[in-house]
Amino acid sequence: MSSENTPHKKSDGSHLEAGSQEVKFNVSSTKLGKNGLPLEPNPMNDANDPLNWSAAKKILILIIVSAWVFLGTLNMIIAGPTFYSVAAELKTDFSLMTYLVGGPLLAYGVASLLWVAFANRHGVRFSFVVTTFISASLGIWGAKATTFSQLVAARSLASVFYASPETLAPQVVADVFFLKDRSKAMALVLCMQATGFAMGPLVGSFVTENLGWRWTQWLMTILTYAICASILLFVPETQYTADPKFIKDKRTVTQNWLFTRVSGGGQAKVHRCVTLSVQLCRKY
Repeated sequence: MSSENTPHKKSDGSHLEAGSQEVKFNVSSTKLGKNGLPLEPNPMNDANDPLNWSAAKKILILIIVSAWVFLGTLNMIIAGPTFYSVAAELKTDFSLMTYLVGGPLLAYGVASLLWVAFANRHGVRFSFVVTTFISASLGIWGAKATTFSQLVAARSLASVFYASPETLAPQVVADVFFLKDRSKAMALVLCMQATGFAMGPLVGSFVTENLGWRWTQWLMTILTYAICASILLFVPETQYTADPKFIKDKRTVTQNWLFTRVSGGGQAKVHRCVTLSVQLCRKY
């Protein structure tokens, strides 16, 4: 998964684009993988290029992001087994209980489209830290809800922020892994996503029966704060636009903790979220 610095032939372009303008400066000589074939895409001679990071670092990023994807789908379904308990405690008609799952599902699907534009403007790392912190905090509101409306609102709003890895996780995989490794990385992401849907009813049933329905919300809060801390410590910015002014031979530990729009610094992928939205509308 990490690159090897075996020279092969010269290349005159980057594997990246900054906005709509292709970066036009010399790249390193083409690097070869263990099988002797050129790596695709060809990484830059820059320690800030995520393609040059070690295999261990890439796998750690993948595990944390996959866990974040898992929590997003787990959160939507975990409330299913709480219907009877919530209806009894909050004195609500049982026919309305489907909003506890339907509201978050709708919010998740709609909001997932918005986070790509936000992350391309402000950075994936910043997006993940903000969304994990806010979704976990909204879980506290859900756990302390005194009315059914409050509970539905807390869960639906939280789902807006749980949606960020739905579309950003594949982007992280593309930023960090070579083409030959992307299918394996995406397999883990999709497996964790499906596991969240499958485990939701099981986890919700166990927690509701033994601790009460409010602990389904407390559990999501605790797990999401844990992921927030993990992202802060171990997931650096993965977007990269190959700005020649920020190229480095060595990357310091503290650079992993900075909030930059792209890895190492430089121009963001897009300068305004509206720009990306217009481009997407023209394309489709």
